[in-house]
Amino acid sequence: MNRRAFLHSAAATTATLALARSSFSDTGKLESASFQKLKVPLLLPGITVSTSATDFYPIQSVQLERFKGESWELFGEIMSAESA
Repeated sequence: MNRRAFLHSAAATTATLALARSSFSDTGKLESASFQKLKVPLLLPGITVSTSATDFYPIQSVQLERFKGESWELFGEIMSAESA
């Protein structure tokens, strides 16, 4: 797992534990892991994390980027595949 993915996971885990507070049963953790539109600091603006008891794909939006000389440049709109 690369550093950036680790930091995304850490932010989501921190949010889940903050919501769980003292309910650390399996059911409590599953219920607290259900959040909508959580903003994770390292994600691009407009891309959020959402989960529920039936939706286990936390990030469903992307934005394309291309290498331009010495750095990466974002282009186009954010593309989303939100599940129902």
